[in-house]
Amino acid sequence: MLETLEPISVLGVGNMGAALASAFLENGHPVTVWNRTIEKAQPLISKGAQMSKSPAHCVQSGTIILISLASDEIVRDLLSEIPSLLGRTVINFTTSRPQWEIGTANLVTNQLQASGYLHGWTNSIPLEVKNHQARVLYSGPKSLFEQQKHIFQVLGKALWLSDDHKKICMLENAALSMVAGLCAGFFQSLALAGAAGHNTIDFTQEVILPLLPLLQDILLEMAKRDQHQSYLMSDDSVSESSVSVGTMLGLVSDARETAETSGVSARLFEGFHDVLRQAAESGDSLKDASAVIQMLRRDKSQC
Repeated sequence: MLETLEPISVLGVGNMGAALASAFLENGHPVTVWNRTIEKAQPLISKGAQMSKSPAHCVQSGTIILISLASDEIVRDLLSEIPSLLGRTVINFTTSRPQWEIGTANLVTNQLQASGYLHGWTNSIPLEVKNHQARVLYSGPKSLFEQQKHIFQVLGKALWLSDDHKKICMLENAALSMVAGLCAGFFQSLALAGAAGHNTIDFTQEVILPLLPLLQDILLEMAKRDQHQSYLMSDDSVSESSVSVGTMLGLVSDARETAETSGVSARLFEGFHDVLRQAAESGDSLKDASAVIQMLRRDKSQC
């Protein structure tokens, strides 16, 4: 007798939602999808997914409900169209702000009466999700995670992080902060290289990409100093990966001035430059640059 796999409902089939749906389809689960733009669901329909006419109709078809939408606000608007989630487990893969996520969890479990709610953070690209190679972290009741873990493993490696939705949202946004900062630096870099008349593809391949492996030691060194709050650069603590606040300020100031005198905006640097300058003026010039991290944790009025 063939095993009947849990029916899955997916609300939102953008890049990540489509990858989630594809992974479960390929594993043999019945999948029903809903999306405001029907055309985006066509590739999934061709693979065997059922297209639903409304969010309320979609959730009736599944016992596991996956939400993957663009924002917290859209999630709330969509949930307002659903009268009940009784007996269903909901996993929200939408990138969320902590307070919104807590409110969504309460709405789903208390008002809509779902049997359980988890937040999922796919620390992977959609292709890895689709190919069952993702690394997905979950928050919510650990007992619920363990109960449904066999389903989550369809996506790849499933890890329970915490029962605290606020924590996972903060970590998810912390990771996005790194990506945003990397993009800001990359954009500034290419703007200046292009202004110099250099081919930006060549510059990326020959200069930027070889730098990335070198950053690993520097980032780990800074993380260790921050974790242990060891910011003083004594002779026995200085490594090849160490850089002081003063040195970092000098480097950023040079890059900022070079941009401005070359007709390139330096506004992406302004906030970082100001924090480094404040740290130096506060007497931290000789401390490791990671001392700035602690400044950012203080009252924002002091930064």
